[in-house]
Amino acid sequence: MAPIRRTTALAVLAGMTVVAGLAGCSSDAGTGAGTTAPVPETRTWDNPDGTTVVIPAEPERIVLVDPDPATAAVARTTAGDRVVGASVPADRDAEIERPDGWAELSPGRAPTSASVAEVRPALIVSHPDVAANGRLGEIAPVALLPREEGDRWRPASVRAGRLLGTQVAVMSRIRDADDRIATLRAEIAPITTLTPLEVRPDGMVARRGAHPEPLLDELGIRLPAALRRAGGTDCCVPVGVDALDRFDADYVFVAVDPVPAAEERYAELTDDPQWRALGAAQREDLHRVNARAWAQATLPGVETALDDVERYVVCLLYT
Repeated sequence: MAPIRRTTALAVLAGMTVVAGLAGCSSDAGTGAGTTAPVPETRTWDNPDGTTVVIPAEPERIVLVDPDPATAAVARTTAGDRVVGASVPADRDAEIERPDGWAELSPGRAPTSASVAEVRPALIVSHPDVAANGRLGEIAPVALLPREEGDRWRPASVRAGRLLGTQVAVMSRIRDADDRIATLRAEIAPITTLTPLEVRPDGMVARRGAHPEPLLDELGIRLPAALRRAGGTDCCVPVGVDALDRFDADYVFVAVDPVPAAEERYAELTDDPQWRALGAAQREDLHRVNARAWAQATLPGVETALDDVERYVVCLLYT
């Protein structure tokens, strides 16, 4: 009986080979050799509120409703013209950099359903606080991203990239940033100190705790002792020009909020003798830097901040 079973098995195998060969030669075979499986048109997205929504696999015509800086920055630098509009509250307008191609939906206030529908979105990106406006879901799928607190620019950028379909580009840029951090750290002298100042319409603050301090830590750069010991737990320590010398450091980076009132205050500061008397100013180690890059933990912001460190700290070590 063993020979019969062997003959039968060989016959079945031969038959399967013939069928497979015919299928591979057939012009109608959608999954045969040399063909590509069709790309799914949709995918699911798990919202932080526990709901699941079906969204386009490769979203086009994206609208951002009250996005956080990290999401908006990833959309601006990786999604290109696939983002067609954004709605940003008036009190956060200066935080979000928007290309000319983004339509402004209901500037300064919450968007109406009509203003969002007018740009014909295929996907609406927002966060759970805005999701209460249930009528947006009648226009297009609403995918939610949690607001990130602190310096979590890496996970926030990855999540935004996954949602927008640009995760590969985002991950590549994060790896590049990590490589640059390691390279710069090796070049920076030990016990280098830096004070990050922010000029606002209502005054000046020194930043600590939140961004950019964690990034400076990764680079091996420390805040001056007086700033580390300053009272309170707030991320921003108010600084008057008369006490500015307490926060002098090897380097002082000044970010000016992108509003006219802050520019006016900065102009007044640069004319003040106490400002010009700072050790960093005397050594020409006081530099104005991009406000969004040094006040917000975003992927493009970190890239710009690393440019500043390379230009003003590392390169000057060899001049």
